[in-house]
Amino acid sequence: MRGLRTSLVALALFPPFSPAAVVTSFNNAAGSSGNEAFVFSGQSVTTPAAGPWNHITFTFLGSGAVTPHALGTLYLFNEEYTGPPQFLPSARALASAPSVGAAYWQFDPSLTLQPNSRYFFYSGSQVITSGMADSYPGGQFHFALSPQDFYRPVPGGDAFFILAGQPVAIPEPGTFALAGFVLAALATRRF
Repeated sequence: MRGLRTSLVALALFPPFSPAAVVTSFNNAAGSSGNEAFVFSGQSVTTPAAGPWNHITFTFLGSGAVTPHALGTLYLFNEEYTGPPQFLPSARALASAPSVGAAYWQFDPSLTLQPNSRYFFYSGSQVITSGMADSYPGGQFHFALSPQDFYRPVPGGDAFFILAGQPVAIPEPGTFALAGFVLAALATRRF
């Protein structure tokens, strides 16, 4: 049921013509809508072994763990951020992304996430976020109640989210050999 629900939500957020595919997600794992709050939200995510990915999008899920919520700007870090939301714009984030409607945040298409890596996503605005006891390995929910409040982790808790992206095509070794052969041939040619 979780896989079907994730697929349906992903299709709603990222139409079939979109190059994005779900990289990893967490929603309604126990068949419950979880706890819901309107807070500055953060979630750490561990990418799977397949990848890398670009054309990255992210959304928090609220209202029964199916309604996407994305407002303002989302910030991406490679380590935990413990400052207040008001300082996110001046923090050393890897990247930031504007919201697309209220459905998801979309990063610059060239941003690439690596496999088997932990990333931290923090909203610069309050969003409706659902979550529940830790069932998502490699992640943790963080929240702040106001722009001046410091983000803090929720021990044993995760937000419902969808992280999507396009798999980056990695050329096969034969492609590099052919390119080397062409370059060598051009280098010996006289003009």
